[in-house]
Amino acid sequence: MGTAGATTGAAAAGAAAKTAQVAKNATAGSKKAGGIHAAAMGILAKLSGQSHHIISRSIKKALKRHKVLGKEGNLRGQAGVTQAKDLRSHCGYQDWHRKYDAEVVEWLDGNPAASKAEFESFLKRIYDRSDMKDRFPGGWGGFKGD
Repeated sequence: MGTAGATTGAAAAGAAAKTAQVAKNATAGSKKAGGIHAAAMGILAKLSGQSHHIISRSIKKALKRHKVLGKEGNLRGQAGVTQAKDLRSHCGYQDWHRKYDAEVVEWLDGNPAASKAEFESFLKRIYDRSDMKDRFPGGWGGFKGD
């Protein structure tokens, strides 16, 4: 195999490893949320879209200035990612994503005393909406470590 073939093989192996990690994370979230492991794996096997950070950069900035949640540490890392159904569902910073970020930032600014549990519940309600379920069939299982 030439250099190009080796590079392509390494890229494919890296992509496969990333997909496996996303599936593992989403499945863990599905189990935590009471989902069925086998069903989640069936859904995840068909996902081809981008990974989506639950907490974007703009939401992270709002969290830093939040009276309560600003003391929680790395919520972006605890929230993790979910994977989109396909590229049409999530490709870059689309209009729906800007609206999602604005909604979450507005909620954070309007709820300065909100706890981590209240914030998690708010985010779960968003990811339970039909439009978000369509984009992210694996859903979101909540903050890691809770």
